[in-house]
Amino acid sequence: MEPVTVDAARPDDVPRLLEIRHAAFARHAPAAYSPAEVATLLADVSADELHDMIAHRQLFTARTAGGTVIGLAGWRGGNLRHVYVDPAHTRRGVATQLLRHVEADFRARTGAAEIRAGVALHAEPFYRARGYQLIRRAQAWDGSSYLEMTRAL
Repeated sequence: MEPVTVDAARPDDVPRLLEIRHAAFARHAPAAYSPAEVATLLADVSADELHDMIAHRQLFTARTAGGTVIGLAGWRGGNLRHVYVDPAHTRRGVATQLLRHVEADFRARTGAAEIRAGVALHAEPFYRARGYQLIRRAQAWDGSSYLEMTRAL
């Protein structure tokens, strides 16, 4: 596996970050959501939110040695946000590396003892394997289900 570094996202990364998110949901969400729910999930992201997270140094990217962005993750408020890896680079530890970086940054900058996450149903095994515990099953504005999870830091 090519070495991957995690660093702060930059404003010019946003188009690639949106592309990765779209590809990840298109690949994995159909396993847990209806076609209508997948369509809503694919459309439900704000480039403005990503830019705001970048401005506050709360969004990070995973880059190959060649500089290609292959993943992203961040935090906003008390919540983990936007943990996605390009489907061509999954199952290589990239998401775990991003997750641990975000958790450490969140803990260092907020002093919080736990972080929360709104987790898509298909991602539950990933988060459980990394120490996240289920708080409750919840319903989003569009009627789709997701999981509220937390992890002690």
